[in-house]
Amino acid sequence: MSSSELREPPDPGLVVAAPAGGPRRALAHLSLNSFWLLAARVAGLGLGLLFSGLLARALGTSGLGQFAFISAVLFIGNAAATFGLDTLLQRDVASARARPAGSPALQETINAVLLIQLGLSAVYIALLGLVAPNLPNQSPATLPALWLASLALIPLAFSTVYSAILRAYERMVHYLLFSLVVALVMAGGGVFIASGNGSLTAAAATLLLAQTAGALAAGWLCRHHVPALRWRWAWPSRLAVGRALRLGSVLAALMLLAVLYQRSGVLLLSLLEGDVAAGSYSAAARVLEALKLVPGAFFGALFPVMAREQAAQEGVRSDSGTSRQLYARTFAGLLIMSSNLPVATTLLAPFIVRLLFGPGYEAAAAALRIMCWSLPLTVITFKLSFDLVIRGRERLAATSMALTLLIGGGLTAWLITRAGLAGAAWGLVGGEMAQVAILLSLGRAARGRG
Repeated sequence: MSSSELREPPDPGLVVAAPAGGPRRALAHLSLNSFWLLAARVAGLGLGLLFSGLLARALGTSGLGQFAFISAVLFIGNAAATFGLDTLLQRDVASARARPAGSPALQETINAVLLIQLGLSAVYIALLGLVAPNLPNQSPATLPALWLASLALIPLAFSTVYSAILRAYERMVHYLLFSLVVALVMAGGGVFIASGNGSLTAAAATLLLAQTAGALAAGWLCRHHVPALRWRWAWPSRLAVGRALRLGSVLAALMLLAVLYQRSGVLLLSLLEGDVAAGSYSAAARVLEALKLVPGAFFGALFPVMAREQAAQEGVRSDSGTSRQLYARTFAGLLIMSSNLPVATTLLAPFIVRLLFGPGYEAAAAALRIMCWSLPLTVITFKLSFDLVIRGRERLAATSMALTLLIGGGLTAWLITRAGLAGAAWGLVGGEMAQVAILLSLGRAARGRG
């Protein structure tokens, strides 16, 4: 199986400077990229819900629960195998685009990332084969379906590499096409299963088929739409593998801590208050996650631009400063938007929750009215963490997340014992405030040392 080789011809479309036309055209370019990223996430979410609905009708509550278990196991495996390497690869590829002759080490980085992900995937699949037979409460149909679905980690390793390269080259419309291929195959499999021709094994096979189709599509898109991409496999050096493991481990820790922090409210409520409060909090959190899609898409589109900007600042190439101006303007716009959203959400919370979840979720609406005020703080934490990762200071970002988890989690637990669900909602706001303060302090200390 081949990987890729990046050779950087002098291509005016791949330089750090903004497109001709100045900041206005650069902003339009960034907005379009953000739109494609947002469209990819919305399309994936929508078609994923369609697949879940079709599966629920075909397999019933028990079968859907078994597939949810399989999906969760696969999600954990993919997170472990990715190991933060997708972020590392995006940053390295985007930075290499700022170099007049490319980066000689980039080919080895790409091959090292792919090799590590394939190795970690194989280890996870092997461990799953040993552990799965001893898992409690699993039906005879679950184990073969779980094994079949776990094989999807192999094509996922390839699609992670290819999609990271597409995003680093700002080929966001092609990233959308890759996402649509996966989602459409999943939805088509759901239709097949719902027609009466499927089972839990067929659902697992659909998962494997969708990820395989996604890897093939992402590889084809890279070959045909990334002009500097060439295909050749070469074993990476130990130095390249060691570097990827070292940097990836920090990014993996950052990702894990972020996931734990995001889920801490639900986990603590479940332990301290029970399932009803946790369910209401989860419903409000789903709405909050939807409100974060737009800033998330903007920062995702900014990542390759600012990685190249950082390479230029380090003396690789002279820079006009247009990207920095664009970044500042975009952040200001997002901050203004996120400051207005809580007002509208507070007024519309009961209607939104009733529309999405039906009657009986009045407590979720009350929690959402509090939680939505964390949005401006979240946008600020996005920027501060983003700046650290762009500058290669992911250790500081991980440290800040660990401190936030400790302080915010402790605050949330204390507030839950005092005010239940409302306490958890206020704990989220307090945790975001703590994270802003921690990131500012660590960033100031780092600048003082540097």
